[in-house]
Amino acid sequence: MGLWAALLTFACVVWLAFRSANLYIAWRSTRKIFENASLREIAGVALPIFELQTPGANIFVAGVLRPRLLISRRTLELLDAAELQAAIRHELAHARSADNLKQTVVRFCGFPFLSSLDRAWLRAVEIGADERSATDALAAAELASALIKVGAESPAQAPELGMSLVPETDTPVSDRVQRLLAWQAGKRGRAARLTIGLLLLQITAVAANLSWLVPQMHRFTELLFQ
Repeated sequence: MGLWAALLTFACVVWLAFRSANLYIAWRSTRKIFENASLREIAGVALPIFELQTPGANIFVAGVLRPRLLISRRTLELLDAAELQAAIRHELAHARSADNLKQTVVRFCGFPFLSSLDRAWLRAVEIGADERSATDALAAAELASALIKVGAESPAQAPELGMSLVPETDTPVSDRVQRLLAWQAGKRGRAARLTIGLLLLQITAVAANLSWLVPQMHRFTELLFQ
């Protein structure tokens, strides 16, 4: 093995150890949140629900393999029944899309000086959950109202490995509210078709250049391991 290959291998091992330790710390801090929570019954919700006793307003889904819904007592006091159901639908959209699992992968693959990419991903995920949970104009307005009320309060403790209704690094609440109030039927379908089209375009571009990419990768590995 050449010197550069050895250095690259060592750097990769150090990076994997650092990211694994980072995930473990985040997992431990997420577990501690449940120590200040108690089970609560809310009709029509499939996920286990925990009520947070800590001050502040927040609602979020925590847990990678077994998602659980956590709602602060202040949030239950702030939101009326329709707004609470809209907020819960938003969090259930995160759970159905396995966004906590995706967030774990994003956190593990994070690189220094690229935190803006993580924030952009989080903004896109929150907007996507808004669109999936707002099935009509009324539901969109109820979710917008919940966002305004929760966003105006001081946030309750949120887990590092969780999807909050109003994340600290999320796009401004006002932007999400404007999108929801401008809700249009069929908008989600057009966005999905655009995403699929861009993905197919990328796959086509890679396939068209595969004959060039394979020899280049072969030459690169030869340089490392010569």
